[in-house]
Amino acid sequence: MLKFITKRLLLIVPIVLGVTLMIFLLTRVLPADPVYSILGPFASEEDVEAKRIALGLDKPLIVQYGRFLQNLVKGDLGFSYRTQQPVAKDLLARFPVTFELTTLSLMTAVLIGIPAGVWAAVKKGTLIDHIVRVLSVGGVSIPVFWSGIVLVYVFYFLLKVAPAPMGRLDQSLLPPTNVTGMYIFDSLITGNWETLRSSISHLTLPIITLAFAMVGPIMRMTRNSMLEAINSRHVQASLALGIPYKEVIFSDALRNALLPVITTVGLQYGWSLGGEVLVESVFSIPGMGYYAMNSILNMDYAPVQAFVMVTAVIYVVINLVMDVIYTIVDPRIKY
Repeated sequence: MLKFITKRLLLIVPIVLGVTLMIFLLTRVLPADPVYSILGPFASEEDVEAKRIALGLDKPLIVQYGRFLQNLVKGDLGFSYRTQQPVAKDLLARFPVTFELTTLSLMTAVLIGIPAGVWAAVKKGTLIDHIVRVLSVGGVSIPVFWSGIVLVYVFYFLLKVAPAPMGRLDQSLLPPTNVTGMYIFDSLITGNWETLRSSISHLTLPIITLAFAMVGPIMRMTRNSMLEAINSRHVQASLALGIPYKEVIFSDALRNALLPVITTVGLQYGWSLGGEVLVESVFSIPGMGYYAMNSILNMDYAPVQAFVMVTAVIYVVINLVMDVIYTIVDPRIKY
């Protein structure tokens, strides 16, 4: 196991290099000039040229990329000209926001998706099965930004039961004492119940939006895996021997069905880091996705590069964790 983990960790290096090269080239081929975003559209040619030289944008792309990698090795993710702060500091401040929303959304999707998928498999062909299948298709096909806008329209504009999609707290409240950077957990730790109520109300619709997009694949994979497990020979043999149906379904069949579900959960968590960009933009949540979106609109190279790179590393690490969980669920798997 240790040898396998070491090999996978070493594979992160070429993957990150490939991602950095791809995003570096993509940001450089965009038609807009970031220098004008910094100096303004009415800057003189002399100022523009001086700024381009100061930023190193006059150098060949290979030289620019080499400097980027050199700074990356030193832990320097660049400087954001929009926020006037180091990118590493910006991302560190916004990561807890994204982590809180993503993790709570995934937990919601798992708590709903796996039981619903198992129930649909056990009740195959019934109304429950058809409802689960329709919901799974809807979760996969409906874009997160559209479902978020619909939820805001219904629950904020029409029913008036949800807060305005503007940040993480009511404007009349101060943030809780900073412990983890996650308002819900910080409010619980410090006993700030008014802030806890406000932060939960502001996160409810974003969590539903992101969880709905993740729950579809989880339900569908759980249902298909459970059906395959139920129809397998050893499960049918166990039922033929008179072993109670519930015991066979929720021990033997479910255990075998969880393996592909674990992969799906991991992939959904990695996907949600990209989906955060749209959800955070719709609900004005100041996380990494919202930060990256504003940086793209302002042609701020460094934050975009850093966001994609951090997302890629997290995605690879998540897949490594999923592989380790495989061996816990089924010790027979060897690497």
